[in-house]
Amino acid sequence: MKIILENEKLYNEKYYRTGYIPSIDKYVLADMVTWIAWYERFYFISETEYNSEQDVIDKIAAYCHETVINDRFFFSENKRDMPPEIWKKFSKLGINSDYVEQQYEGIEKFYYIYHELFYPKYITAAMKMKREEGNKS
Repeated sequence: MKIILENEKLYNEKYYRTGYIPSIDKYVLADMVTWIAWYERFYFISETEYNSEQDVIDKIAAYCHETVINDRFFFSENKRDMPPEIWKKFSKLGINSDYVEQQYEGIEKFYYIYHELFYPKYITAAMKMKREEGNKS
């Protein structure tokens, strides 16, 4: 799944990009993992960090790349990178990772289910309405 970022800034020599995902109202840093199969891991950044000098973003990118799962981590295109607690919660609901990939294709839907499971008090009324509208179509 290729995640489209608005106002994308590319840092090709460092293998990452930053941008905004309007559907979840978040700025992210996408770290390219150059391994057997190339894929991206996504981390939350603030708008201030997004607008900061490159050296600030470089430090955040280095930290995220080295630590992988940290307080900024949001999503990985490689499901093996996803924290085990996510899959444990999904499996308690009878949901396996293949189902998640099929049913929740798209970052917006993943963001919603992730927050529904882990941070239900942060689900906004607007997000609920958007989710209900999506289920009708």
